[in-house]
Amino acid sequence: MLIFNCTQAAQDFFTVTKKGEKRSIVTAPPSKTMEDDAQHLQREDGATVRPFQWVLHSVTLRRKNCLIAMEVNTRFCVVITALKKAEQGGYAERFMVALTAQVSAYGQSHGIWNAEEALESVKQAFTDMTEPKFFRRSDRSVQAHVNDVARYLEALVADDPSSLGDDTLNMYCNQYANTTLRKSRRAFPDREYIVPVEEMFVYWQQRYQQASPERVLEIRQQLAASEERQHQLLLEMDNANEPSEDNEVDSGDALVFLDTMLEKYETDTSLENVSSLHGFLTAIVSGPNLIPLSRWLPEVWGGGDQQPSWDDMEEAQHFINIIMQMMSNISRELIDNPEAFTAIFMGDDDYTDVYDWCFGYLAGVELDADAWESMPEPVLKQLNYIDINGFMLEPETKRLSSKKMRERADKVIDVAIHLHGYWLKQRSTTKGASTQNEACPCGSGKPYKKCCLH
Repeated sequence: MLIFNCTQAAQDFFTVTKKGEKRSIVTAPPSKTMEDDAQHLQREDGATVRPFQWVLHSVTLRRKNCLIAMEVNTRFCVVITALKKAEQGGYAERFMVALTAQVSAYGQSHGIWNAEEALESVKQAFTDMTEPKFFRRSDRSVQAHVNDVARYLEALVADDPSSLGDDTLNMYCNQYANTTLRKSRRAFPDREYIVPVEEMFVYWQQRYQQASPERVLEIRQQLAASEERQHQLLLEMDNANEPSEDNEVDSGDALVFLDTMLEKYETDTSLENVSSLHGFLTAIVSGPNLIPLSRWLPEVWGGGDQQPSWDDMEEAQHFINIIMQMMSNISRELIDNPEAFTAIFMGDDDYTDVYDWCFGYLAGVELDADAWESMPEPVLKQLNYIDINGFMLEPETKRLSSKKMRERADKVIDVAIHLHGYWLKQRSTTKGASTQNEACPCGSGKPYKKCCLH
């Protein structure tokens, strides 16, 4: 049974006044503590209740109501924006869809579930989460983490007010909330930090699949191995044109997925392929100012009015997970080991085409064009080199020898490293901060070295 423990703000959201009388679905809790609720609750058919406890909070942004729900033990979060006041049944349904979509996507992306197993788990969850209850009760330790998510949501909306009510905005916020390291001493007294999405998935297996302690350990090992594979894959993406025989399939799968999505949802102004996407992300992490995710991600598709109509939330979440990790990897290379930085160009050693990568880089520059153009003339000439190659006609490039094309590719990489280094120095000087205190380009607002992506 779903139990929403409502803060005062959430209680106000669910309260309406009719004919001078206040009415609300929020009632007094059946017991003093959440742990004792199971002893006092039962379903309408008399079945035993297994409480699924969440703290529910409401914030108002741009005169629109947004609800933030956080599970009390795993600190897993579900954010839904632009709700109508006192939206009761509609909220519970949207909550369950968002929750199950996130868990399903996580399980499939790490190879724990196939599509059939994910669907079966979702069906079990929907059966279990009927007859939701709303109680007047909160939790101080959970509220602190809820407030953190509320601040992040507020920052996203401040940057792009039109995004309110968009499922993509909810996805951004949930991505941040559920991959950020949290403390949950009551549920995990022996753990310094937990990752909410991992703990929710493990709990889900215990709750709906009756996973034994041995199975839980196996799942954690599978997740750790999957995370390591994904990390290694991203490290090798820059060399994806020349994958080793042992890793060819893994590298190919990731690149094929990204290219498939870019082609499937392409618009006249979207990025065309992985090469242009890589260039775009490189410019974002290299520029003079932090560009929030809510601003740059829509530009992958050509702007806010060109967003994909995803087949399902799992597909969208998987796409975002991969490009966020790719972005993190680019930033890590440029900061920690710039000499090793390479770009994903089209073609091969015999014909290395820099056009798409440069075009994507310029799309990233365009998001903060005035600031980029403030560079001194000698540095601006470096950017002009990428500009020239980003608008080069294809027949022109084919007249060059493979050696000249390779030299051009090497120069583009050198320019990208130089531009990143220039702005990194400017930002550090302006803020009086060291490199490790640079804000992470994922948009979390956290220092790079302490971001959840690392």
